Amino acid sequence: MSFTEEEKKKALQLYDETGSIAKVIHNLGYPSRQNMYTWIKNRNIEKKHKEYSFTNSPNHRIHPSLETKLEILHRCFEEGEDIKSISEEYGYSRTSIYSW
Repeated sequence: MSFTEEEKKKALQLYDETGSIAKVIHNLGYPSRQNMYTWIKNRNIEKKHKEYSFTNSPNHRIHPSLETKLEILHRCFEEGEDIKSISEEYGYSRTSIYSW
């Protein structure tokens, strides 16, 4: 059986309020436990994905300047900032930072 987006949204909202899959199924009469687990998992995956722009603009170039590289490397390896957060801030992968 397939469910509408509105039914999924209602079930997930009730789950957020109660914190219980059993209560959702009891109150709404749907879905199955497996459906709820799948909806919760997929919702969490969608929330984690960020939109990244891979354009070669003056603010973010495919090949960054030496100054940009040095600034990033300084923050990561001399100041000890988290490489993951720096890579997300500047838009360059952690692999690129390590290769510099």
